[in-house]
Amino acid sequence: MRVRSSLPAILAAAFLAPVFLALAGATVCMAADLVWQVESPFRFFRKSASFDMYAQAYPAARGDGTRALPADIVWRTERKLNDPDCRDPSTPDRCLATARSRYDSQRLGWAAETLDAVCYDSSNGRYPAKCDRRYSWGTAKEDYVLPEAHTVAVKLAKERLAEVGQGSCQWSWTARKAGGKTENRTLPCAVTLVIPRVPFALDRSVSGVSVQVKLPDGRILAEPRLAVEDLFIVAMGDSFASGESNPDRPVTFSASRQMVYDPSLNREEEYSSRGLGLKSLVPAQPSLLPKGYDHKVLPRRSLEDEQSGHYYPLTSSDFRNAFDKSRARWLSPDCHRSQYGYPFRVGLQLALENPHRSVTLVSLACTGAEVTEGLFLEKKAREGALNPVVLSQFDQLADLICNGPRTLHATYQLPTYASGSTNVHVRKVSKIWCAPNMRKRPIDTVLLSIGGNDVGFSALMVYTMTENAGDLAPIASLVGHQIRFSPDVARVYMDRLPERMKATRDALREGFGVAPNRVLQTAYEPIQFDENGVICGADPGLGMDVHPKLLLSRQRMQETVGFLQDFFARMVCINNGRAANCPALATGAGTGFQLITDHQPAFARRGICARDPKNPRADGELMAIPRSSGGEEFVPYSPAAFLPYQRRWRLFRTPNDAFMTANVHSSGFSLFDVLQPVYAAMYSGAVHPTAEAHAIVADHVVAHVRRLVDRGDMNRAVAPFEGRPASGETAAPSLKGGQKPELREHCAGCAVGRPCAAFTLPSLCGRPPFCTGTGIVPGVLRSLRDRHGPSGCVCAAQRTLQCLRRSCARRKRAARLPLTGSHLRPGKGVATTVDCDFPQALAQLHRPSSAGPRDTRRFRHGNPVKIPAARDSLRMSRWTAGDKRPSQELWP
Repeated sequence: MRVRSSLPAILAAAFLAPVFLALAGATVCMAADLVWQVESPFRFFRKSASFDMYAQAYPAARGDGTRALPADIVWRTERKLNDPDCRDPSTPDRCLATARSRYDSQRLGWAAETLDAVCYDSSNGRYPAKCDRRYSWGTAKEDYVLPEAHTVAVKLAKERLAEVGQGSCQWSWTARKAGGKTENRTLPCAVTLVIPRVPFALDRSVSGVSVQVKLPDGRILAEPRLAVEDLFIVAMGDSFASGESNPDRPVTFSASRQMVYDPSLNREEEYSSRGLGLKSLVPAQPSLLPKGYDHKVLPRRSLEDEQSGHYYPLTSSDFRNAFDKSRARWLSPDCHRSQYGYPFRVGLQLALENPHRSVTLVSLACTGAEVTEGLFLEKKAREGALNPVVLSQFDQLADLICNGPRTLHATYQLPTYASGSTNVHVRKVSKIWCAPNMRKRPIDTVLLSIGGNDVGFSALMVYTMTENAGDLAPIASLVGHQIRFSPDVARVYMDRLPERMKATRDALREGFGVAPNRVLQTAYEPIQFDENGVICGADPGLGMDVHPKLLLSRQRMQETVGFLQDFFARMVCINNGRAANCPALATGAGTGFQLITDHQPAFARRGICARDPKNPRADGELMAIPRSSGGEEFVPYSPAAFLPYQRRWRLFRTPNDAFMTANVHSSGFSLFDVLQPVYAAMYSGAVHPTAEAHAIVADHVVAHVRRLVDRGDMNRAVAPFEGRPASGETAAPSLKGGQKPELREHCAGCAVGRPCAAFTLPSLCGRPPFCTGTGIVPGVLRSLRDRHGPSGCVCAAQRTLQCLRRSCARRKRAARLPLTGSHLRPGKGVATTVDCDFPQALAQLHRPSSAGPRDTRRFRHGNPVKIPAARDSLRMSRWTAGDKRPSQELWP
């Protein structure tokens, strides 16, 4: 990507950098001459090599760079990285037999190569406050949430390099902040300049450096504003965001040894197992397995004894230790969070597609999370985690972004209930947030996946795959709650979900300053369709023969699908109460979250029972669990050849897939217990999206994030909102008659969360402004100056006029405002730039009539807005004509 420099910008750079004045006699060029990019821009990776692996696959996945970016670019990149390196991928065995050099590494997936070089403490389940990140020049200890600097590489464009040949170039760069240090370096013109620490600041007017290079022929090329855009993205929610069923390093299996799940192998184990009531798991119907195969005999993990040519006795501690060492590895074992979760793919893509961008991602999504136990409250950790519980996601996030102690108290009303019980009671949950001025930085967007566990999604899936609750009673006893119930119970929970979602909206807004329209909530993908679009269940055992008690019932699936359709419709209403056929809900007009549903059609014929339409019979056979009888070879394929991240038609893990990928075993009973295969199938991520599915979801989600980014004004605080004040706040002062609205950086006498009467701009759109502690209409002046500098503006009147026309007019209110300069031009997509005095424009345009500040039906007609040159002139962000999003996204 080239940097285009204008003459005024170059002269401004010369004014800011003293070293440029020493070169005043040289000729200054205006061509697109310098190319630069951020080194290791995905800040979750500690090593540059981790991002480089992805960056090397990206150009091949993208294809022709002159064409538009493919809509499925994340999926394409996934396939470049995770399709196994073999000549014949038609079956696992054939792929293994025709393996190429990178087969062994690729079949484990790309995340296995980056797992040990990330800014995350997997043992303790937390993000570090500081992370040692390695660059081409050395190592830097960085604040993970708010970087002080980035490493940037700058070079001459190809055309300029061809002109200068093999000469030497004199580089100079100066930090843009006041008193910035100037550095110089002379390099061969063909060598890329690496600037180790380019300063970063939320105030964009002082962020970055000014760079120039003197060529051998005396010409000077300049980039006066080399500033990195760092996005702060937070992901929260449940297993559909965490990456459940897709461990960063999956298990591997033996090509010859088997695991016999039979308690009689050890008397002590047999006695322990009988105490759990395992008789209910003895198959009541004839086995679906071929004659001669025992359902208790399954593939065994590849252990260190086999690799070294030894044999550990099955009841020895050596065997148990070796079995434990061979478990799947997760980025976050306590949450089954992996780098395959779609939030990581979104962050990676945003970093890949813009060389001037850096991405700071914090994903807290956790398997099993609900709004209550998960977002607001701690929850039980998954097996194998160092800590028995996982801190609530809100508390984890607060710990990361707070620069000091938390002082703001808030209380939330949350409906709670025991799993399987319809007895609901309301619990008051108290939280303590840090004050806005104590937050390290604003959150640019939140990726959210929540609500499924609140209505018992996993219990409904177990309902569709088992005949009765008694089949899994021992597991329910071990887990500590009911794990199977019907849609009738789920409907009770669904009716209380709006209250939980309202609390989520309020907490994000009050605790972290996140405007609702910056929350991108991903709707759940449909899991129920086969390759023909028919509801699963025609072949009850397809993909489920890991144990004969697992059979998919079409009747129960249809019951569940009926509920899920109502659930999806309810989620639309929860987010947008004005949608068609919406009942009155606790969220009122809606949470205001952007509910993303455009990815769902991609899953319509690729559910849990879907087979490849081009070869359904062969694909169906390969969905079986590998079995061996009498020392014969495994069929339908060798467990050692299983490819967990291979391209497949189905986009969800079957119980068989889950057993072969994560192979989770419980420590609550014998390792060889007949209950273990069921536990391993159900608690290893069955009925969850594959890594390929997460890539598809990411392609759709990243498109929505792009719209937020392209709209600009990313580094800002919470928007004005309708809602209750935070606890402990005081009343705001009111305007006296005829008092002129005053534009200033902070609300005087206004507590956090309260309406701020000293500034009435957004009340034109029916919503009062609120004080955030860091600025009114949070940070309008600051964010605009930071992003664009004081070099002109797209008149505020244009943007506000659109706000009135599109928001107020929707309520059948007419608004007329005087306006000078050009209006937005339909179809052109960009507002015409004019100069305007920002405070005067606001005072002129937003003086309410005698009807009161909340009445938007009519406004006074005054003189046209004057356009004097003023130091408060600003440049507003671009606005895309025809955008259908609500106006509150256009005006903070």
